[in-house]
Amino acid sequence: MSNVATVYSAKLAASLANPTALATFVQSNNSALAAAVYFPTIVPTGSLQSARFNVKAWGRCTAGTSGNMDATLYFGTSVTAASNTALGALGVQTNAAKAHWFIDAILIWDSNGQVLDGLYSGASGSTLALKANTLVTPKTAVDLTAAGSGLTVGGIFGTSNAGNIYYMDGFTLEVL
Repeated sequence: MSNVATVYSAKLAASLANPTALATFVQSNNSALAAAVYFPTIVPTGSLQSARFNVKAWGRCTAGTSGNMDATLYFGTSVTAASNTALGALGVQTNAAKAHWFIDAILIWDSNGQVLDGLYSGASGSTLALKANTLVTPKTAVDLTAAGSGLTVGGIFGTSNAGNIYYMDGFTLEVL
């Protein structure tokens, strides 16, 4: 008998206009809330002592002028990027008039140690530059038996321009 994966999606994100400091994507219909994906409440039973997740985020950006851009995956659901914990960033890439980006992560949670870690990869830029598989710095004291833990994504441009717009077109968490 096979297990059926469950996919959770973030609400539609508002675009980020000219973020020159790390900014979290917020919901398009409520700027007081992050466009987050939430982990389901995990109830360890019998042989289930861990949980595995696939995370995918993707989007595009436009620029008023050529510059640099970066996207970061965070543990946390605050609209303030600095209040969340960075799990992985794509690294600064060139953004000409138009660019796109994606982040893929495989995360695993241990119910005994309450540790969330894994790896991430992705690509970004006008000409995609690859971020090879990179280990996530383990996040400790993560209790997925209690509701409320989640992930967010943030973006930043290296230079200011009114034409700098970041879009997140999708953000999902799949429970395996």
